[in-house]
Amino acid sequence: EMEMQQAKNAVDIAEFFGSKLLRFVPGDEDAGKLEKMVPHLREFAKYAETKGVTLVCENHDTGILGQPLTLVKMCDMIGQDNVGVLYEPLNLMEQAGLDYKKAFEQMRDVIKMVHLKDGFLDPTRRTYVATLFGEGDMDYAWVVDRLNAIGYKGLIGLEYEVAGYPVEKGAKQYLDAYKKM
Repeated sequence: EMEMQQAKNAVDIAEFFGSKLLRFVPGDEDAGKLEKMVPHLREFAKYAETKGVTLVCENHDTGILGQPLTLVKMCDMIGQDNVGVLYEPLNLMEQAGLDYKKAFEQMRDVIKMVHLKDGFLDPTRRTYVATLFGEGDMDYAWVVDRLNAIGYKGLIGLEYEVAGYPVEKGAKQYLDAYKKM
């Protein structure tokens, strides 16, 4: 009950600030617990719907949030139009080791928001290093083409995470490169 109240408070705060989207985590990364979690997530989603707020799970790690088909299953089980996925291609590659193009096709019907950032794989550290937009391994023209092909009308966030480069210049480069693309 306390967790549910905190979740509803987060929705109220989102509404207060005029946010139409709220990122959430399902509560446990064990897909075997979906049946137990879904009734609570459905209650949360119904409350968010009354406030005009859409709930999204961002692709992260290797648990539920890093398993595209499990995320789709969770959204289907919740059964609310205001619940979906925040598609984050680089997170899928970096954290879950997945093909972001295949994951897109699996999640396309539940994508409610998109984050775009760029980077390249550093095999010595087995992690991605953030780069300026268009200088990394991501094929963002493909992502945008696929979003257009499915008629996506949601938000796209340019996620600037480049360390050691002046944010004033880097954020402008991100926006300019995105507009050019």
